[in-house]
Amino acid sequence: MINKNRFFARTLCTAAFMAAVVTAFFSCSSAEQPPACRADMRPFPAPYSAMLAICSDIDGTTPEEFETYHRFLNTDDATPWGRGLGLDIADSMFFYMASDQPGAADNQGRDNAAVMTFFIGTSDQYKNGGLIAYYCEVGWIDAMHSYGDFSMVDESKTVFTRGLAEKAVEEMAARGMVVTVWINHGNRSNVQNLERRAKNGKGSYRKGGDLGSEYYHADMTIPAGVKFVWFSNEDGNFGADTPLYPAELEDGQKVWGFNRYTGKHTRTVSEYYWSVFFMHKQLTAEHLDSIVQKNQFAIVAQHLGGSTYYYPLTDEAVESLRLLAQYQQNGDILVARTSRLLEYARVRDRVQYERIQDGDSVVINITAIDDPQLGMDITPALDSLRGLTFYVPDARAAAITVNGQALDESELVRYEGRNGEGDSIGVKWFEPDVRNFTYGGASFYH
Repeated sequence: MINKNRFFARTLCTAAFMAAVVTAFFSCSSAEQPPACRADMRPFPAPYSAMLAICSDIDGTTPEEFETYHRFLNTDDATPWGRGLGLDIADSMFFYMASDQPGAADNQGRDNAAVMTFFIGTSDQYKNGGLIAYYCEVGWIDAMHSYGDFSMVDESKTVFTRGLAEKAVEEMAARGMVVTVWINHGNRSNVQNLERRAKNGKGSYRKGGDLGSEYYHADMTIPAGVKFVWFSNEDGNFGADTPLYPAELEDGQKVWGFNRYTGKHTRTVSEYYWSVFFMHKQLTAEHLDSIVQKNQFAIVAQHLGGSTYYYPLTDEAVESLRLLAQYQQNGDILVARTSRLLEYARVRDRVQYERIQDGDSVVINITAIDDPQLGMDITPALDSLRGLTFYVPDARAAAITVNGQALDESELVRYEGRNGEGDSIGVKWFEPDVRNFTYGGASFYH
């Protein structure tokens, strides 16, 4: 049940030509992060009370491992762990592999050269380039784990160059790849990582956004489509009213930073739970119940392919994932890929709309997305509006328009309230897609 008292509204009411018709204009334009902007907006698409993403770093993941666990996570096919869960969970990608750190990538004892990367090493020769582009297209990859793994045993050394970023951006443009999520990676050798302006003055090794550095690349990376950046910040809070906060790179470009639940972090203890061996400490009933009760987001940091088992998920991890799937099946938590969750959070708290009401009849006219970081969008795309849901007196007598153009009935969700919650009308969320997109990493043509 939605706790509507957690939300507040800023409303400007004007008289209409008939006393019976009231038009209200709603927007949130402050850079501060309200838990949700309007009292007449449902915090999440009906019937859900929370939204969760599993945000996985690609470290140590071979193509075979990637395809094995995504068949279980995303499809409803038979898998080594039983029938797939059919959840919307996406992954991240590396372009390059330059790490000299020892260790096996899988249970066959293969080293870092076996990890799924776009290119071979730091060359311009394709390794899994076509495969990665394909999985971006079908939605199984939606994030860049920086430009690759440049972690060195000697952290004072790096092989990253601006030229490597240029090659990667050229490839994304040529293949029509738009990736909105950037996740920092690794140790201090990963100078390609991005940093907030407030932090860079403290001697940060992260130089990707530093205009004065030879490793600067943000002038290419952000225009290529990146909106959301994880700045390597640890977070011990499982849920949050919003996962986003405004951030500015050293070169002045504005983005949205986001938080991920990484584990237990206190003044005296720092325990990272972002391995499949500790997923049962992340996806607990206590954590899941908490975000449902508080109407919150959760982004769970993971390394789904980071173990050395051929089938990388442990039995405890499988049970934890089944528990999460049950919360979605029960209509409590909507599981969404990271990019979709972040875009929903951005738009929900920044959308501008008019509410035109005549008795129980209501028209919600969406006019813009007023984003202080990315700019005003007066022609918002339908996919950016998906999930937005508004309380109305009667769902049957309501409509949603975008700048005066009515949305087709097939794009609407009418929800009759229950358990004391009112009716609502919303823009339909993305259709579930449980198709098996597994291509076969070893045989993909590049």
